[in-house]
Formats: sequence, C-alpha cells, structure tokens
Amino acid sequence: MGVWDTVRSWFKSEADELADAKADLEARLDQDLTRRERQLDETPAETMERLEREAADGDDSFSAISDKIDATAARAAAAAKAEAEAGTPAEIDPDFLDGDGGNAGDVSPQAKLQVPEGDT
Repeated sequence: MGVWDTVRSWFKSEADELADAKADLEARLDQDLTRRERQLDETPAETMERLEREAADGDDSFSAISDKIDATAARAAAAAKAEAEAGTPAEIDPDFLDGDGGNAGDVSPQAKLQVPEGDT
C-alpha cells in the first residue's frame, strides 16, 4: 500500500461523508418545504390553532429557563446561608477585587455580591 492508496482512500472517505451530509440536508429541506406547503393550505382557523400551539410550546421553553434560574438562585441563597451560619465571611471586598486600593471607579458584579446581616 503506497502513498497514493492512502490519499485515494482518504478522498473516498471524505466523499462518502459529503454524500451523507448532502442526503441529510436534502431530507431536512424537503421536510421544511412540506411543512410550509401544509401551512399555505391551512384555513384561517387552522392557522390560529397552530399559532396558539407554537406559542404554548414557546412558553414551556421559557418556563424551563425560569426554573433553571430559580434553582440557581436557591442554591446561591442556600450557600450564602450556610456561610453565614458557619461564621465565614460572605461579603467580597471590592477593594481587593479591583486592586486599586479603594479607588474603584467601576466595581465588578462579583464585588457587589453581599449577604445582608441577619437575612435568612
């Protein structure tokens, strides 16, 4: 097996990958075209029903994102509470983060994170 055989086999494998990618793209485009043709044939009532379903699906994805945000906030609050109960400082000194000895013109968001005393 020589160099040319290796090069030829590499080109063949690349050609096979491109053929697969082309077939996948054609299938997706055909599905999209079929979906759009169905949408053009819908009556106004069917269009309204479809749009309502799509809006409800969008609401589900927004509520999933909201749930993730709420879970992250709950974990952060629990960590802050645990630090407060353990007696470790939960405040971040902005002078330490900006490194200019207290002449901070722009304080980073991390430096603004402080846990109020007595907040549980």
